[in-house]
Amino acid sequence: MKHLSICIPTFNRHEPLKLLNERFLSRVLELFPDDVEVLICDDSELAIAQANRSVLHKNIRYQHNPIRTGFASSLEWCFEQAEGKFVWLLSDDDPILWDGFCRLLSLIKLGEADCYIVPIMWATFFNETRVDDFKKFSKNKSFSVDQMFLDDPGFLPFILLSAGVVRLDKTVLKQASSRLEGNLFMHIAMYLDMLTPASRVVVADQPVVNYQLTRKHNYTVETLFEMRLAVLNYLTPQFASLKTVMPEQIDAALQHSLQLMVENDLGIVQMKPLPQSQNKMRSYYWKYRQKPNYLAMVILMLPPIFSRAWYYVVNARDYVRVYGVGASILRKCQLALASYKELKAFAIFRV
Repeated sequence: MKHLSICIPTFNRHEPLKLLNERFLSRVLELFPDDVEVLICDDSELAIAQANRSVLHKNIRYQHNPIRTGFASSLEWCFEQAEGKFVWLLSDDDPILWDGFCRLLSLIKLGEADCYIVPIMWATFFNETRVDDFKKFSKNKSFSVDQMFLDDPGFLPFILLSAGVVRLDKTVLKQASSRLEGNLFMHIAMYLDMLTPASRVVVADQPVVNYQLTRKHNYTVETLFEMRLAVLNYLTPQFASLKTVMPEQIDAALQHSLQLMVENDLGIVQMKPLPQSQNKMRSYYWKYRQKPNYLAMVILMLPPIFSRAWYYVVNARDYVRVYGVGASILRKCQLALASYKELKAFAIFRV
């Protein structure tokens, strides 16, 4: 039995998949053929699927669905066909850091945990590199799923598709898909269905994924909040610790949604348009918020220009913190102006 099954659902994204194959998948299959397998479930149109198949490594286990079956079905096929002890869902456009992956594979081969949290590296608007280091968890020391939720109450694992590796349990594959059909975060539920409150978790000690910002979304802000809330409600009967920290989880989901709403208004991301998004999020805030958040109330109650101004100020402060250590007041003002210009240039969707 192989140690790891890398599972990739894809839909009409030939170029990213081609790059991932060239830069990572082929190398993995050549260097670790006894330890790793790669499965791809392709929902693409026929012409794109044929192009995909023509460039993929010959040892990749590939499935094309002639009729699009959806995200959940692709996940189920990958998990059902997987032969590894562990499964890793990988986005078709995530660049992988080779040294980090090799370290992750060595941890998986030790078999001392049921779940591995995968650190993510990303670049800010002004090209400062950051890494999710999970300081609230003990690196290389295992802890239970219950303890994970209690140690960081607002943390929901696997929000990013590539952010976790889980010991495969094929007996639970249909549970989430039967109740969360069409949910973008279904993989979170499917992963956690494979775990128990006592399952052991380890955080990998090196970043593995070089995350690229998703600029365009096919969902509204409030739909993403609704999906996340549905996953939380699905999971709380299984994990008493998650039920305990539900207020923090809901507030974290609201905070993320409000950030997306501001970034959409600025043009940093482009959400599916819906004229009443702000009104809908306002109603959700009053319905679900657990603790008063005055900044959130300002963002929701005042015209968007105020939230834009707030975002510019936060970005400028961060920029000055990184590049203005020891600088004069004049120089810090110049840096703040530069950050404003960089953010405006980054917000390419803004009309």
